[in-house]
Amino acid sequence: MNQITVTMDQRVGIIFKSPFGVCTLSHDVEFRDVPCSPENPEGYKEVPYVLISGLDVSPEYRRQGHGRALLRAAIAYVKRKFPHLPLKIAAVPDHDGISLEALIAFYASEGFETVETDPVVCMEYRG
Repeated sequence: MNQITVTMDQRVGIIFKSPFGVCTLSHDVEFRDVPCSPENPEGYKEVPYVLISGLDVSPEYRRQGHGRALLRAAIAYVKRKFPHLPLKIAAVPDHDGISLEALIAFYASEGFETVETDPVVCMEYRG
């Protein structure tokens, strides 16, 4: 469909770019409560994951498969480079006409399932 380039940026993360849009990946950590113990006196553990921290397609190129191509490229990269880490995305609509429901349906069509809805809809790739 289109040429997608992949670059690394120390501040942003992994960037997938096409002439029509961009998708970014970053590493993140979720803090989960666990019982305090001598091995874990803090009462939490850090669980790493990969976050799709941005998926943006120029409005004039939407609904033509460009976002899907970028998302699939990012998923393939994570499966190849970080197969042991979960892949997550937050469904946050822009203020340009894309509804939350449409975003959730789009991500679900690519294998993501809703895992959290408060304060934002968080989805995890289940493939």
